[in-house]
Amino acid sequence: MKINKGTGACLTIIGRLKEVPTLQATSTGMPVTNIVLAVDEVSYKDGKEAPVCTQWIPITVWGVAATFLSGSARPGLRLYVEANVKIEKESAQDTEDKPHAFYIPVFHTHDVSVIDALRNPSSTQAEAE
Repeated sequence: MKINKGTGACLTIIGRLKEVPTLQATSTGMPVTNIVLAVDEVSYKDGKEAPVCTQWIPITVWGVAATFLSGSARPGLRLYVEANVKIEKESAQDTEDKPHAFYIPVFHTHDVSVIDALRNPSSTQAEAE
């Protein structure tokens, strides 16, 4: 993994791909795709494991990683992502027609690694390697 120094906050995310991403391109021709990773959160209550809660994390993937994912990824594929995190300010109207602001994290990456591939009878030899 390449870590870009000086790029702000970086977060490591390990999760399962929700759906096959669709490759797009910016006006300058840079490949880009959006993915959603399912990350299971295991918690404990009274010393016993509580039901798993799944968090859905949207991530924008750029460059070669975007091209790779759009050509070979499938739902359930386990990925390791190091993403830069940027907090963006959004605004909305509340029920009393008063504007208010809220902040959301936005994740961007150029680097994605496959941790393991799901094996099934229809897997090709390239997927199994």
